[in-house]
Amino acid sequence: YIQEIKVILVSCIQYILILNVFKIKRLKNGLSFLQNDNKNEYLSIVVSNICAFLIIIYCLMASYDGKLEKQIFVSFFLVSILMIFCVKKILTMFYKQKLIEQTLKDYESQIKEKDEQLQKLADEKYKISKLNHEFYNRQKALMMKVEDALNGMKFEAGEEVNLKEKIQELSNEYTNKAIENRVGSNLSKTDVEEIDDMFTYMHMECKKYGIEFILQVNGNINFLINNYIEKSKLVTLIGDHLRDAIIAVNHSKNKYKSILAILGIKDDNYEFCIYDSGIEFEIETLDKIGIEPSTTHKEDGGSGIGFMTTFETLKETKASFILEELDEEKEDSYTKAIKFVFDKKERLEIISYRAEKLKGELKANRFVIKSERGD
Repeated sequence: YIQEIKVILVSCIQYILILNVFKIKRLKNGLSFLQNDNKNEYLSIVVSNICAFLIIIYCLMASYDGKLEKQIFVSFFLVSILMIFCVKKILTMFYKQKLIEQTLKDYESQIKEKDEQLQKLADEKYKISKLNHEFYNRQKALMMKVEDALNGMKFEAGEEVNLKEKIQELSNEYTNKAIENRVGSNLSKTDVEEIDDMFTYMHMECKKYGIEFILQVNGNINFLINNYIEKSKLVTLIGDHLRDAIIAVNHSKNKYKSILAILGIKDDNYEFCIYDSGIEFEIETLDKIGIEPSTTHKEDGGSGIGFMTTFETLKETKASFILEELDEEKEDSYTKAIKFVFDKKERLEIISYRAEKLKGELKANRFVIKSERGD
C-alpha cells in the first residue's frame, strides 16, 4: 500500500515538473527540433535501432525457464517490425534526397534558361535599337512630306496617293521586322501539356488586364500528378485560383499589379502557391469558404463554386490549405498568398496580420489562426 502511494506521489511530482518546464516561453510550443520533419525521421530510425538492439540483448541475457523458443520468436517478430519500419523510413529519405538533388539540377537548369533569356532580351534590345536607327531618317523624310501636305502645298497628280502608300509600306516593314526580333514566351514549363496550356492561358488573361504574371516550377511535376493528385483536378485547381487572383487584383487600388504562381517541391512537400497584390478576403467569405458557394465578385463571373471544388479535392488528397495575409499597408508588394500543400496532414491554417480580429469574428472555428509573428 505504501509503495503504491509512493508511485502516485512521484507521478504527480513528475507531472507538475513537466508542466512547469513547458510553461517556459522557449518550450511552450514544444521542442523545435522535434518539429523538423527531417530530424524526426533520423530520430525515428535511431530510436528504432536502439529498440531492436535492446530486444536482442533481452533475448540473449534474460532467464527463460524453458521458454527460450517463445522469447526468440517474440523478439524476432518485434525486431522484424522495427526493421520494416526502418527500411521504409530509409527508402523515403533516400527518395526525398533524390528529389532534392533533382530539384537542384532543375534550379541550375532554370538559372541557365534565365541567363539565355536575358541574353535574348539583350539581343532583342540591340536589334530594336538598330531597327529604330535604320528607320529614323526615313520617318523624318516622310514627316516632312506630311507637314508640307498639312501646310496646303500642292502635289503633282497621284503624289498624294503615293505618299499614303509609302507611309503604309514603311509602317508594315517596321512591324514585320519588329515581329521577327520578338522574343517568345518566357514562362517556365512543367512538361505536362494540359498544365502548361492553363498557365499560358492565364498569362494571356493577366496581360489583358495589365497584370504581371510570374511562374516558378520546382521539381518533377509528373511525380505529383502520378502520386498525389489527378492531372485534371490539378489543372482545375490552377485555373480556379489564378482566375480568383486576377479578379482580386483588378478590384484592388494597389498600383502594383502582380501574380506569382509557384508549383513544385518546397520543404520536402509538393505545393501549389499563388501570391497576389489583390484585395483580401472578407471575413464572411472566409467563414463560408469551402462549405457553401461564396464570393464577393459575382459581377466578374465569380460563383464561389471554385472553392467548393477545391475543398473536395483537398479532402480526397488529404492536402493542407494555408492562407497567408500580409500587411495591407505595404505598397508595391504582395498582399496575400494561398497555398495548397500535399503533405497528407489536412491542415486548415490562416497566418495573418489581423489574426486577433479573425479569432474574434470567424464563427465556423475551422481554421488554426496564427499571427505573422507565429503566436
